[in-house]
Amino acid sequence: MHHHISSIIPAEPPKDKADISVTLDAGRLIDRALEASVGLVIHGHQHYPCISKISKTRFVDRRMQCFTSDAGMFILSAGSAGVKSTRRGPDIPNTYSVISLSPSDARVKIRAISAAGEDGSTLAETPMPVHVHGRKA
Repeated sequence: MHHHISSIIPAEPPKDKADISVTLDAGRLIDRALEASVGLVIHGHQHYPCISKISKTRFVDRRMQCFTSDAGMFILSAGSAGVKSTRRGPDIPNTYSVISLSPSDARVKIRAISAAGEDGSTLAETPMPVHVHGRKA
C-alpha cells in the first residue's frame, strides 16, 4: 500500500490542501484483513520506518471476541531510501527493509543508509510470527 492504515508518527500538522496520510477506510481495511488472516501489510508515504502490530475485537452473538488470527497483523512502514531530512525528520535516517519469508514466519530487518549512500547499521530486526501462504508444486 502507499498510504497508512494506522498512524505511525506522534503528530502530523494539518495543512491546507495536504495529502491525507491515513487511508480513509482504514478501519474497514483492517477488519477485512484480520478476517482474512492477513499477517503483514507494508506501506510507505511518510518516509518513517516503523513496525506496528494490530489486533481488534468484534461482537459476535452479543459477546466480544478476538478475530480469528491470534497473532494479529503486523504493519511495516517502509521508511525511505533517499528523501531529504526535511521530509523525514533530522533524527531519522534514510532506511530500507529486508523481509525474509519462511513457511512458519516472516523476519524483517530495517537498515540505515548513511548520508554518503552506504549501508549503515541495523536499526531493528524482529521475527513476525505470521503464516506464510504459498502455492504447492
